[in-house]
Amino acid sequence: MLELQITGGATEIYLAHRSPADAASSFDALPGKRDGDPTQVSNRRLLKEIIAQAHAADMKVHLCADAPAVTAGEKDAFLAHVAQGIEAGADSVVVGALPAARWIADTHPDVPLVAGAPLGVTTVAYAKRLQEGYGVRRIVVPHATALDEIAAFCAVDGLEVEVPVQTGSGADCHHCRLPARVRARLPGRLSGHTGG
Repeated sequence: MLELQITGGATEIYLAHRSPADAASSFDALPGKRDGDPTQVSNRRLLKEIIAQAHAADMKVHLCADAPAVTAGEKDAFLAHVAQGIEAGADSVVVGALPAARWIADTHPDVPLVAGAPLGVTTVAYAKRLQEGYGVRRIVVPHATALDEIAAFCAVDGLEVEVPVQTGSGADCHHCRLPARVRARLPGRLSGHTGG
């Protein structure tokens, strides 16, 4: 998958690695498999290899830790999981829950955070709060965000704005947004970034 993304000219990738076997849930927002293929990297060695190869191709690596909920009982396992990705060289961590963002910001204050889609960043005030209080440097705006709203987010100093252009199912399996047209030939995800 990484080689295809490099060949395709991607400049950034999202990367998830498998949660510990004793974890009650996944620490990212991905299903375990998509179209029969695993969505998470299976071990630390491979995680480091993929990140090193991505960096050699001048790609940024965003570690997915964006489960919409992580329980307090999973905090230590979650933080150890995130630390593995950071130690392997991830450039940022994508978060999907405020408690998880707080834990990472307190434990790894120099690691940039990305407010993933589960955080539902819909106002500039919320984006600024995440930026100032949690170290969020990038937000993923919701699918239905209007152009004037995107422009308002882009005006926030020091904040990157990611706009997922999901004309098809995008990253959300079974949630196709394409009209029912037999001849529609649009790919499922059209964005400046590729999923991993």
